[in-house]
Amino acid sequence: MCGEIVQAPCVEVEYDFPAWSGLADETCTGLDDVVSDIYDEIAAQGIRVEDLTLDCITLPSNPTATDWAQAINDEVCSIDDRVTVLEACECLKLEDFDYDCLLGTDPCGEVITINSVKDLIQVLIDKTCE
Repeated sequence: MCGEIVQAPCVEVEYDFPAWSGLADETCTGLDDVVSDIYDEIAAQGIRVEDLTLDCITLPSNPTATDWAQAINDEVCSIDDRVTVLEACECLKLEDFDYDCLLGTDPCGEVITINSVKDLIQVLIDKTCE
């Protein structure tokens, strides 16, 4: 063992604590208070990465909170890129189709309305199955 053991309450910490810390206004702080404050903040924030599940992101073994945050950021950026591509897609726009012959009423007397490509496909399926 190296040196003399000093109990945490006897180790003074000189630090300007952030406003969110329970020690923000303290002038004389021991190491044990600092450790307790950190654990209290972690508990208050609910930072428990071991409770999270992985469905669509890859993390290193023993991931840190930073690893989680980076993986989530990367996935959000990937989704954002795909949404941008889909929004720019000119492939299936309802106004590009002439579907007037499909309008009217269905066999149950309900008025057929087509407000989306999904509706158009469903009406085509229904007509095919009649």
